[in-house]
Amino acid sequence: MTPKDKQVVLMILGGWGITPAWSGNILNYLNTPHFHNLWKTFFHINIEPFPGKYSFCARQGSEISFANIGTGRINPDEGDQINEAIKSGVFLRHTGIQNAFRSTQGALHIVSLVDTRGKHSRLEHLAGLLIVARGFNVPKIFFHLGLMSGDDPNDRAYYELQKIIRMIEPFPNVEIASLFGSNFVLENDNKIKSIKILFNLLTRGHGLYFNQNFSEIFDRYYQKGGIDNTFPPSALNIDSKIIGRVNAGDTIIIANLKIDSIRPFVKIFDSPNIVGTPFDKKKLSNLKIYTFFNHGMGSKSISIFNRKTIPNPLSKVLSDNKLTQLKIAHIDKKFQIGYYFNGGNFEKYDNENRKVFPISRLDQNWLLGADEIYWDFRKAFLRRSHNFYLVSFSNADLLGHFGDMDIASKAIKKFDNIIGEIANITLERGADLIITADHGNAEEIIEKQTGEHKRYHTTNPVPFIFVSSKNLRPRAESLSLEGDIPPLYNSYTHASIAPTILDLFGLIKPSQMSDEGLITNELPIKNGVN
Repeated sequence: MTPKDKQVVLMILGGWGITPAWSGNILNYLNTPHFHNLWKTFFHINIEPFPGKYSFCARQGSEISFANIGTGRINPDEGDQINEAIKSGVFLRHTGIQNAFRSTQGALHIVSLVDTRGKHSRLEHLAGLLIVARGFNVPKIFFHLGLMSGDDPNDRAYYELQKIIRMIEPFPNVEIASLFGSNFVLENDNKIKSIKILFNLLTRGHGLYFNQNFSEIFDRYYQKGGIDNTFPPSALNIDSKIIGRVNAGDTIIIANLKIDSIRPFVKIFDSPNIVGTPFDKKKLSNLKIYTFFNHGMGSKSISIFNRKTIPNPLSKVLSDNKLTQLKIAHIDKKFQIGYYFNGGNFEKYDNENRKVFPISRLDQNWLLGADEIYWDFRKAFLRRSHNFYLVSFSNADLLGHFGDMDIASKAIKKFDNIIGEIANITLERGADLIITADHGNAEEIIEKQTGEHKRYHTTNPVPFIFVSSKNLRPRAESLSLEGDIPPLYNSYTHASIAPTILDLFGLIKPSQMSDEGLITNELPIKNGVN
């Protein structure tokens, strides 16, 4: 059989960690019998999702996991790298940072989300920018902050804002000039309406006004049931004068880390003709726009740091061998299945197709839109339209964050049927299916010590199951009836998955892939692991 005759499916289950069955684990045998039967019936191992020294902040996203899976190597987290550069002093001497501040002639505007998880932005990075600014004697610095609460109601953005307020106290030339909810950024990336709202706030001061008594503002807001993500766009007003608007000749640093939180701000400042008037275009001439990282858009903005691009990720090797690939996911994994999986490449490779589907509201569809993903995959797979399929579901992760054990248990049971259906059709067609996850979440919805909702991703192992008719094995009698899966690491990581897929196609892995494949083309899992 030639590579073009084969079909390989990689199913990535968001938030699906491995622990023994217990009361806080909605992924138990009763809720997920199809998954557990696959685990018992086919070759499997545990995978360590975050090997090495990944920080808590790095573990709150799935970007690293998709990058490691798609490139066949362990990739560093960019936010962690900046932290290390600040600690070592390299940040202060970095050429990109130096150039940004050297070009500052007017006011400096630092735009950032205030993310309690540290996924989209980190306070250490803002502090580092202030230290550099002091060395360049920047006359005036304004912060424009998008408020973003965590998954825990106690993780309010105001707590992070208080840290920023204390951080800027030694700097008399620094003001917090704008506040707005993150929904105007993250959930409306392509909506002109939201871009116009932020454009008018940041350049004209349109919106509500606030003074410097932040505690009073937020006490009232929270008492009324307000949440950070929908905080109304507001501008600093002192003595009836709006402070800190963006003007011609100013310098802007967008201090966000992730592509989806960088792009909206680039659209605001880089394209005033889209949202403003000819007057605005003139008013905002000669802006100097810097982003922490490249964002894949045609833009006059300058990237301070270079993202490391991996030259031969899995998708490129498949493309170079004329194999077709289809990637399907919930919309929250839009950049994960593309940019990150492809090793830092924004462009699609030849014969690579992608589709993203919206996330349905839980009260309207307990499958959260996974049924649309499944039927689209099924239609393409049964037509044999592609050789490689990447199917990413966010269900377990979203349900873990939701936190209602009863509803989440019922919803994950419905989703488990989709896992079973995908396994059935791949077996019927003689294809190979690999099931894994990006990180854990739904296996520990509850904190074992406190009994409270655990709202963060876990560092538990994640599954690797190889579903294939030629690798069927007898049921493991050692597993309990409840499907007790021991959370033991086998020293395997996500980096083993790309080489495994290349082995299944009979292709040679590039030298950059650090790990070996776990399965040969015709033999069971290597080293007798099961």
